[in-house]
Amino acid sequence: MKRRTIRKLAVVLLTATVLGCATYSDRVAPVQLPEKAANRVRAAGAIITARAYLYPEEAKDAFGFDIRKTGILPVEVVIDNRSASNITINTTQTFLIDNAGNLWPSLSTETACNRVKKHIEMGETLKGTAKPALGGAAAGAVIGGTIGVLTGKNVGESAGKGAVAGAAAGAVIGGASGYASSEEKAREWIYEKSLENRKVLPNEIAHGFLFFPGKDEEAASAKELRLSLSKGTLRKVVTIHLEHY
Repeated sequence: MKRRTIRKLAVVLLTATVLGCATYSDRVAPVQLPEKAANRVRAAGAIITARAYLYPEEAKDAFGFDIRKTGILPVEVVIDNRSASNITINTTQTFLIDNAGNLWPSLSTETACNRVKKHIEMGETLKGTAKPALGGAAAGAVIGGTIGVLTGKNVGESAGKGAVAGAAAGAVIGGASGYASSEEKAREWIYEKSLENRKVLPNEIAHGFLFFPGKDEEAASAKELRLSLSKGTLRKVVTIHLEHY
């Protein structure tokens, strides 16, 4: 009986892990005007603000997928270029400063994409392991059982209700195309929103993200952003106190 219970629990945990892996859904979040932000700074004829998405729930709500779980700590930057010249963000000389005074270099766009890819591939591997044993109503029953454990409700009752939705759940676990689609959309989003070496044109408001290492034993806090800018031959470094989301 104990072995059977342990086996069931292992399946439940495995399924919960698979369902918790990176998935993407379209989200649109508002952007605050830099001039209205409390932490705004003025440099090189521009008004600049930044905020760090340190907390997983806020990051997931903003990005449509659990980007913090992929080992990325995103920092949103908004630049209102009110000058008559282009301003370029030098990401190789831009750093995140944590509460301990450590400098964390920004991740390249490709490195950020690779972290997302590895996270989704991990889910794909777990899915492949679970696939022979789980499908249709069986998958629904396990998911129902998981919900029962998490909510404290009757596990047997929850598992029975979950079996009704088993076909859909089996498709989630068994469908490799869902993972491929999530990876592609997440990569497209990162490339689109990345400010890596971005030029901000005159009278343009540029909005996007810089990505920093946020795995275990990497940046666990976000105090300031040390942002490097170029405007013609002028090189300017500004430090922005980070708000947290």
